[in-house]
Amino acid sequence: MRFDRIIAGLAVFAGLLLPGPAEAQSEFPNRPIRLVVPFAPGGGNDLLARYVSGKLNARWGQPVVVENKPGAGGNIGAEFVARSQPDGYTLLLVTNTVTINPYLQKSIPFDIKTDFAPIALLASTPFALVVSPDLPVTSVAELVAHAKAAPGKLSYASTGVGTPHHLGMELFKSLTGTDIVHVPYRGSVPGLTDTSTGQTQVMLATINAAMPFIDGKRVRALGVGERQRISSMPAIPTVIEAGVAGFEVTAWYGILAPAATSPAIQARLSEAVLQAARDPEMKERLGPSGFEITPADAAELRRLIAVDLERWGKVAAQAGIKPE
Repeated sequence: MRFDRIIAGLAVFAGLLLPGPAEAQSEFPNRPIRLVVPFAPGGGNDLLARYVSGKLNARWGQPVVVENKPGAGGNIGAEFVARSQPDGYTLLLVTNTVTINPYLQKSIPFDIKTDFAPIALLASTPFALVVSPDLPVTSVAELVAHAKAAPGKLSYASTGVGTPHHLGMELFKSLTGTDIVHVPYRGSVPGLTDTSTGQTQVMLATINAAMPFIDGKRVRALGVGERQRISSMPAIPTVIEAGVAGFEVTAWYGILAPAATSPAIQARLSEAVLQAARDPEMKERLGPSGFEITPADAAELRRLIAVDLERWGKVAAQAGIKPE
């Protein structure tokens, strides 16, 4: 009996020496973290991820490895993270494609609302509403009046069916009661090129794609899709300012973790990511690439996802877009 008590006591003592869940979390991270980018290397998503990963690496002294998992409009990489161990060591760089895909694809292997925990909002790429220089309008109000005077006569370019460029213009049409014909292209440059020559008259394009055309006076910028004016084009009003209430179209970027990640680790991740995003160097480095640095906490990212899901669901229904 005495021997049994000695063994039991040693077991308790050994247990006290082992790190429990709270202690393990306090040491987070103690090994490399994967930041999954659900798109191919080389794009804006990749650039943002690699900048943030470098800042987190410097903060934690642990490698933060960017891993590209492209395919299915971002769904392959997102599913990988959703099904990963919820320990904070596998994260997703997310864009607003996750709030559009449910209305374009019949089968999505995860639920963006329930399978992920929002960590932080990082940045956005603003959209600009631009028109052909030959179109006799210089403001959003004049564009609306011109379109209403000739229903179905104007056309707008997009980067393809179901893209933010397409759905954003359908939102504009819905809010303004205008009839402008959709002409899909394979990319921003072909669409902007045809808008500059008058083949199409209007386009909603990302700032980084549109800026060379705007600076070269090949297209005219009427407004931006953000809630506030943007630093790279401070003289251009928002479309909301110009009188179209409710028009907010942006490509945003955030960080998600698997849903069951502990609140303590979520908080630690959020604090670190927000600190990285608020570093003045981030704006200096990424601003010229068309990013507006807009760090915000997990609650704001959760709100943004919910708002976008509702918005794009209504727009897709009104535009007659069916999941395929």
